[in-house]
Amino acid sequence: MKSSSNVYDEALNEAAATIEEDSPEGQLLVSCKYFECYKYDISDSVSINVDTASFLSVIFTEGCGTIRVGEDVKAYKTGDSFYITAGNKTVEIEGNGVAIVTKV
Repeated sequence: MKSSSNVYDEALNEAAATIEEDSPEGQLLVSCKYFECYKYDISDSVSINVDTASFLSVIFTEGCGTIRVGEDVKAYKTGDSFYITAGNKTVEIEGNGVAIVTKV
């Protein structure tokens, strides 16, 4: 039987292994069989593709700007949260800030 400190160390190493560098999808913060969570540093604009398999949760932790899905445009500021329904579409985020995007 493993000690609780060994189990903790293994879990910590596994979580650290999921963190990747920046990619077109943003910076992967965590991934498991249920969801993926990305950090986007927005300095002008970012495009995020949505498919029919999952909705998106978008939380802005810094900054302000606009978020657009098709013809629907909303202003965002720090602390705002948006849910984007599943479907073949693109989310356009403009402005300056940081967004945490979760794909379920």
